[in-house]
Amino acid sequence: MAKLPINNFNGGEVSPYLYAREDVDGIYNKSCLKMENFVPLPYGGATKRPGTKYLGSSHSGKVRLIPFTFSVSENYLLEFGNLYVRVWKNDSPHQSGGADILLTSPYTTADLNDIQFTQSADILFLAHKDHEPQEIKRLSDTSWSMSEVEWTFPPLLNENTDQTIKITTSSKDGETVLTSSQDLFNSNMVGGYFSFEAARLSGNISLEKEFTASGISDPINVSNTSWDFETGGTWTGRVTIERSLDGGVSYSTYITVCDTTNIDATNEAKNFAVSSPSIEGNNTFLRVQYEKGTDNIGHCQVSLIPTSTTVNSLVRITSYTSATQVVGTVISDFQDSIGDYTTSWQQTQRLVLAIKLRFQVV
Repeated sequence: MAKLPINNFNGGEVSPYLYAREDVDGIYNKSCLKMENFVPLPYGGATKRPGTKYLGSSHSGKVRLIPFTFSVSENYLLEFGNLYVRVWKNDSPHQSGGADILLTSPYTTADLNDIQFTQSADILFLAHKDHEPQEIKRLSDTSWSMSEVEWTFPPLLNENTDQTIKITTSSKDGETVLTSSQDLFNSNMVGGYFSFEAARLSGNISLEKEFTASGISDPINVSNTSWDFETGGTWTGRVTIERSLDGGVSYSTYITVCDTTNIDATNEAKNFAVSSPSIEGNNTFLRVQYEKGTDNIGHCQVSLIPTSTTVNSLVRITSYTSATQVVGTVISDFQDSIGDYTTSWQQTQRLVLAIKLRFQVV
């Protein structure tokens, strides 16, 4: 028996009430008993349905969806649109206080396809060639934030070896003017970083002190390095390392090395050693506090030595003046208030890149 080919499906899926109703002209011969995962087209054919499930409309225009997986049981979907990010959960826009969770974003519609991302725990890191790196943080189920990544120490380009350019910094901390002896700077460097590496000055090579009574040592700069500490001598008492994260302005207890206040120094005196748990951050200073034991005998010797023989000073460029001068903010202090340096350098390609410079005091 001849079979009638059917190539017109714009009648969609026919109702069961029309089964066997060949007399219904214009409907029966262009419809299906079941049309699943297809969408009928007005000119006859059918196309595979988009996506897997219709959840709703975007907040505004074209979007890109990026997953955010906090745990096996808590998964989110981030809707990236023009200058915004909307959070979805359980197949619907996630809300806080009765309103959708919307984050302000630097990405325009034209940026969406070029966003690269990776997630660590409850932070999603985002990178784009035209923007500085961003991070989206899940502070709680209904509390989210999006901001520029704040680097403890930024990623740097390869160190240069050209030693022909002299740069002067006008200030040890705060706002500084960097002046180059040759054309070096350009406006694209605004927002980028310069790292200055200089040999430690004699007073900053190590912290050595012998306590004959309770007291506090002078501080030492351990920014962006690790360190080793040890005690010596015959003594009793409490030894504490204090840390400052603001360049030596204020200190708080960091590590209690030991407390032998009440032991017999003659028979039970001991010495101790400890090393940094990790590399310290910018503008980090350490000092040692000693509280003499109750027997009031002996001298406590302490030694704290940074593992790096150089100090890294970090500056973020805030404005461009000329090819030989820029203004910046000192993030990690210089050792000297004002200094001239000879440096190798490498020009930044985008705001998100940093420049590493090695300096020798002139």
